[in-house]
Amino acid sequence: MLRNSEPPPPGLVPSCAEGGVLGAAGIVAAIQATETIKIILGAEGLLVNRLLLFDSLGDEVQRDEVAQGIRNANLRATTRASSS
Repeated sequence: MLRNSEPPPPGLVPSCAEGGVLGAAGIVAAIQATETIKIILGAEGLLVNRLLLFDSLGDEVQRDEVAQGIRNANLRATTRASSS
């Protein structure tokens, strides 16, 4: 589950250049492409209002529902940050 609905402060989490990127990026890109195809085809089972958790070390994938309040709070925070 989400630890915090707010993004971490700058500098707390290393960038991809500093921390590196695992092969999971290609897997996530494939999942995104699949979701796009499902939208185009009108298929069911979209990840709308869901959080897909991919654990490459544990070889596990989980889907969790995203609460409306968290989505709306993040949208408001993003809107405030971009308008500043």
